[in-house]
Amino acid sequence: MTIYCNALVGITTPQTLKIEGNIKNKKDNLTFVHNRMKQHKNQHHNEQSFDIGDSIFLRIQPYKQISLNQAKKDNKLSPNYYGPYKVLQKIDTTAYKLELPASSQVPLVFHVSCLKKVIGDKLPVQTILLEIYEEGKIILEPKAITETRTRQQQNRSIS
Repeated sequence: MTIYCNALVGITTPQTLKIEGNIKNKKDNLTFVHNRMKQHKNQHHNEQSFDIGDSIFLRIQPYKQISLNQAKKDNKLSPNYYGPYKVLQKIDTTAYKLELPASSQVPLVFHVSCLKKVIGDKLPVQTILLEIYEEGKIILEPKAITETRTRQQQNRSIS
């Protein structure tokens, strides 16, 4: 209580000077730690922005809504990016509207983290987007069966 009374009156004692020094020291440490964390975060951070008409690749993660065990099994070799597609509209600094095929059942607006700018002229084109059920699950079917084999296991043949 005496510390607050002395602070109000304006009398400085060694105790109040010590407390004020401790408070200043802690504030300095907090600003130092804040700057250090900010520097560490911004070390690998890059601001992405796209112009209308730019060609970009689209990353769709079909395994977000399914279990990890099934995701590893089914989507291990699926393509990471689809496209290239054109940017139709910049909705926000972090959201863009894309020109997707009419047959796609994917929404047209995407976050900037799902987009990657096209660099170069020779592009592998992957325009077939994944088909989606109404529940939001993705239809995964093989294109063709190239080879089969039969093996014996406990007096049974398994193919």
